[in-house]
Amino acid sequence: MKRIIIPILLFSAIVFVSSCSSCSDNKKQDQNPLLPEPELKTDAEDTLAINNLIDQYMGLLADNNVDAAVDMLNRLKDGEVVPMEPKEAKEYKAVLSKFHIYGVKKKGFLIRSARNNDITILLQIIKSGDLDKEIGVTAQHINPIFKEGQWYLTLLDLKAEGVYDVFDESNTNNGNVEFIKQ
Repeated sequence: MKRIIIPILLFSAIVFVSSCSSCSDNKKQDQNPLLPEPELKTDAEDTLAINNLIDQYMGLLADNNVDAAVDMLNRLKDGEVVPMEPKEAKEYKAVLSKFHIYGVKKKGFLIRSARNNDITILLQIIKSGDLDKEIGVTAQHINPIFKEGQWYLTLLDLKAEGVYDVFDESNTNNGNVEFIKQ
């Protein structure tokens, strides 16, 4: 009987200690005054919503409709999701318009939290390039954010309002990074 009780007590102690450490991690995350990190439990509905937005965005790029694609991109400003500033959008459109886009492919799909995510999109910009071999391509990183029950597309930007270092694993769902494979 003692052989069973000791492992159970040890297991209980480990669970207790780990739950206390996750509480301290939550306090660390709540210190961001710009946009508190809501708890996000992604499900098939979130994945579908994000995929629909990304597919629409990629379709516009594949058709070389850069203006409409960039018009889908947003920013966080004063805690609200707003379209890109006209000057920024104009500059981004000018850069993308310099390339003819021969193909578009989604490469990565990583959902970490409500605002620190990374969808990697490959753009084939050389006619003789190859998306599958990543020859003649450039990568674009999109950060879908969740605000008030809806997903929005933003550019992945460490300096964006309310966004902390997306590559710091201690800032991702209490250290639990969730991968959703495509």
